[in-house]
Amino acid sequence: MSLEPTIDDLVSRLNDDDPVVRATTVDALAAHRDPSTITSLMWLLGDDSLWVRCNAAEALGEIREPEGIDPLIAFLKL
Repeated sequence: MSLEPTIDDLVSRLNDDDPVVRATTVDALAAHRDPSTITSLMWLLGDDSLWVRCNAAEALGEIREPEGIDPLIAFLKL
């Protein structure tokens, strides 16, 4: 039995009220480099926390999926 959270577990943590939880969860998702998380990460580019937004932008850059490029560029132009 693995103690490692699944991608679905991690994605569900992105809705946590604590920005520290959201930011560290983004880091965990980035380490997986799973393209299925692109939509969730793009959504976080509008998070209230600057830390979460920056982590989400970095994660999108690391995953390197075409779907995440335009939202990442728009975020960087802000």
